[in-house]
Amino acid sequence: MLGTILKRLRLSRNLQQKDLVEFLRVAKSTYSQYESDKSMPDVDTLKKLANFYNVSLDYLLDNNYVSEESDTYDFNQRKDMIKTELGNVGVLFYDDRKLTPEQLKILKAVADSMKEDDADKK
Repeated sequence: MLGTILKRLRLSRNLQQKDLVEFLRVAKSTYSQYESDKSMPDVDTLKKLANFYNVSLDYLLDNNYVSEESDTYDFNQRKDMIKTELGNVGVLFYDDRKLTPEQLKILKAVADSMKEDDADKK
């Protein structure tokens, strides 16, 4: 189970195993075993992976977190989608991975309200 989650997270960010091997400072065979569920990372490595992917340990370990977004993640695609949804409201996109689906809904509601205010002024 963990291996499937790790592989999905890695591929959704267009990363290669070598990128994680360098980040975690483990042997390629060790990381490969994580993704194939032949070996379990220690707690410190799990924490590093959770922080790296900006997910909870709970998500890594049992995938209880239900995401409203696609399993794949492409930062530029997501940024473009949000810009399309929100319109030209001058939102700074530095890293939207830290926004939860609920926060995105709130941000969209604020942007919609701003659009309505602009339309009322015209």
